[in-house]
Order: sequence, then structure tokens, then C-alpha cells
Amino acid sequence: MGNGGSEIKAMADFITDDVDEDGLYKAFEKLGLI
Repeated sequence: MGNGGSEIKAMADFITDDVDEDGLYKAFEKLGLI
């Protein structure tokens, strides 16, 4: 998520927005779940 720590973000394949900015929705959409 967008509010994660910088060390975790550096290892991530995909970073979405904060949950308050529809981060879960955007991640689910990118992953083809919705």
C-alpha cells in the first residue's frame, strides 16, 4: 500500500495507493480480480 515503509516498497513488485485513496480497489483491478 502507499502508506507502507520505504524498505518494503523497495522490494515490492507493485505499489498501490493508500487504502483511503481506493488503494485496495486499484490493486484488485490491476490484478484482474474485479
